Amino acid sequence: SARMFDLNVNSYVDERMDPVKSTEAACMYLLYLYRIFNDWHLVMAAYNAGPGVVRNAIARSGGETNFWKLYDYLPEAAQNYVPAFIAATYVMQNAADHSIKPAPSAISYLQTDTVHVKDQLSLSVLSAEMGISYDVLRFLNPTYRRGVVPKSPDFYALRIPQDKIEEFLKCEKTLYEKSAAKPDYHDVMANTGNTNNRIKVIHTVEQGDYLHKVAIKYGCTVDDIYAWNPNLNGDLDIGRKLTLWVDTNTYNKLQEQQRTTLP
Repeated sequence: SARMFDLNVNSYVDERMDPVKSTEAACMYLLYLYRIFNDWHLVMAAYNAGPGVVRNAIARSGGETNFWKLYDYLPEAAQNYVPAFIAATYVMQNAADHSIKPAPSAISYLQTDTVHVKDQLSLSVLSAEMGISYDVLRFLNPTYRRGVVPKSPDFYALRIPQDKIEEFLKCEKTLYEKSAAKPDYHDVMANTGNTNNRIKVIHTVEQGDYLHKVAIKYGCTVDDIYAWNPNLNGDLDIGRKLTLWVDTNTYNKLQEQQRTTLP
């Protein structure tokens, strides 16, 4: 779905984490699904499981379009997702009646604004040079997966406190220079996707796979997976082949698991 709505996903940037862009994309996708199913319960089921899965469930049920009557024909995840969404909606609308209060936020979005970053910028450098909490910067900018705004032919938007905008513009060049010289940034880049002393394996994407699940199974990171699969854009289509490199211990465990699951 990220690809459908032009959300940029790579080893440095994940625009699915941008609260504005991801919300806009989700709204467009929900509207698209509503045009297909004309029923909000089915829309939420399709949002979770995919429109094809819901269509197949409708066909297997003999044409049933009531979610609750279609329930047994849907995957367990979709069965649980719709009631959970209804419950979350109820809680949001009736929080005060149940003494539920929002968790305190590090900073209000109304107290922030965006600047255009034209070169590589380390959030830790920005934090140290401008006296902005690193945790606040990460909270405001979850898009930048490594705590670094990468260099771009155009620019990337960075959200910072409003009262720091003028200071940023004055010391922008210095921030870029110090970010480029920051050694830990280069160390992270060099180590990501490392294949030294590792064994190459191919993983075939199965139903229910997602990047973090695959990374945990093979003892690597999501950034490694992106580095080893340059054409990966964030979507894991069933049947897709992923190139992975595992250490010897992980490889031996995988081989043992394969032997024990063979008939």
